[in-house]
Amino acid sequence: MVGCITAAGSFGGFLKRTSEPAMYYGITAAHCVSPGLVGMPLGSPSAVEVTGRIRQLIRYTTFCPLKSRLHITPAKEEEVRGLLERSHFHASNCKGRVKFLDPTNNMQRKTGVLSGPTLGVIVSSHFGTHSDILHRYDQHLRGCRLPYFGVLVSSLTRLDWSIFTCRSTRYAPSTST
Repeated sequence: MVGCITAAGSFGGFLKRTSEPAMYYGITAAHCVSPGLVGMPLGSPSAVEVTGRIRQLIRYTTFCPLKSRLHITPAKEEEVRGLLERSHFHASNCKGRVKFLDPTNNMQRKTGVLSGPTLGVIVSSHFGTHSDILHRYDQHLRGCRLPYFGVLVSSLTRLDWSIFTCRSTRYAPSTST
């Protein structure tokens, strides 16, 4: 497993290819995905979100080692229990990791990050600046006799996308054909 799990950030929606009608893809912002991870799993909610929330609550629960524990709060205990049950643990030395007592393993101490279930696998990603994309689009609008913006060729455009396969168990309720 990788040191830090990557996660979908601003989830943009679903894509389909006519050459693969049974396959769905998702799109998210590339700046939310670690670079160079094509082929790696993508989870949601992210390790930052899940681990961060657990770190906020853990000291008020029995999942916190005794020497660091504060007053136990039943609502926080229940929320952490639910997060631990629904999340995937990844042993890690990543920044932001959490230390907790694992209720599924005789309350053994664990250190790492937790992420939501896997959405799919990253298939392509791009984050960069281009100078003529808006200009070409503007020219297309003008050619179709539609309102256009008058964008210069030198206008910079930032492309920020990452495409990943979607597991049917994660997207089926959200899509229609």
